[in-house]
Amino acid sequence: MFVAKKISLTNALINLGILVLIVFWVVIPLMYGFGMAFMPKEELYKVPPNIIPRNPTLANFKTVMESLNIPLLYLNTIISATIAVVCTLFFSTLAGYSFAKLRFFAKNELFTLCILKLMIPEAALVIPWFYIVGNLGLIDSIYAIPLPSLIGAWSIFLMRQYIYSVPTDLIDAARIDGSSEIGIFFRIILPVIKPAIGAAIIINFMYAWNWFLWPIVVLQSNDNFTLNLGLHFIRWLEMGGGESPTDYGALMAISFIYTVPFVIFYLIFQRFFVESITISGMKE
Repeated sequence: MFVAKKISLTNALINLGILVLIVFWVVIPLMYGFGMAFMPKEELYKVPPNIIPRNPTLANFKTVMESLNIPLLYLNTIISATIAVVCTLFFSTLAGYSFAKLRFFAKNELFTLCILKLMIPEAALVIPWFYIVGNLGLIDSIYAIPLPSLIGAWSIFLMRQYIYSVPTDLIDAARIDGSSEIGIFFRIILPVIKPAIGAAIIINFMYAWNWFLWPIVVLQSNDNFTLNLGLHFIRWLEMGGGESPTDYGALMAISFIYTVPFVIFYLIFQRFFVESITISGMKE
């Protein structure tokens, strides 16, 4: 018994040591990166580096504000991400309900096509998207950014799988009581799938917030740029045209500005995300 307790304690210490190493490996670079945003230039290249700034300053944020119109970048990003998330959730939940609980011609074949869309790389779709947006007259418009993601195949799959687990007897009972399909969807389905909706909001918002390839193709003027483009072009926009050395303090400052809103957004909706994972595990 003593040997068994000793082995158990050893395993616990080993697991704890591995966990500490993982946390150290993940947290220290984040702390150093965010610390660089508040470091003066003389501390940025100090060896050994200071993880926590000894003389914190907002000079790097001032450089970013002078180089980029941060409020406008925020506004463009929020508008495009909000349109993408709202439209994706609306259409995906309706499509997921249709694929899960309704009967219509070629239902399984159409759902298979939705899944196959996930196998097509984004780069292969940029040219068709650009052609469509050009015909709509939306080139260099922030409203062109969310257009390709108005209906998400991944979100349709998530909603279909989640709604599929809702008891059909509950829906049939509502139909017998005279409820329409729209009434069933809004009064029965939506309240049940709140965890899935929360998870979809987080993932789709993260995707829209981090989208880079399509915005850089369709946008041409700085006034329509998103935060992601500002993050990638900080070394060029009014900072030497890319010929002078990279200002890592300013780069980390805009990274801080770019990351914090999404972290706050995740903290707000994380309860639904965790709940969706827990409920899915219970169903399995």
